[in-house]
Amino acid sequence: MDDSSARATIKDGGVSLTLLFRFGADGLVAEVHADARCGMLGNTVVMMPWFCRMSQYRRQHGMLVPVMGEVF
Repeated sequence: MDDSSARATIKDGGVSLTLLFRFGADGLVAEVHADARCGMLGNTVVMMPWFCRMSQYRRQHGMLVPVMGEVF
């Protein structure tokens, strides 16, 4: 999308999910957002937004991987 964000769509059969990734000044993923994803509201499945803030990156098998995520 621009220098600090990217959009990715994941498909599995007939199910599709689009995520927006935002990157920090260090180039690491800072946030991930989905406009809608399935969630439970009582006993009912509803579509609702999903947002995760990533932090505490550690090196795993040569890659920096976030080990902490705060979901809203």
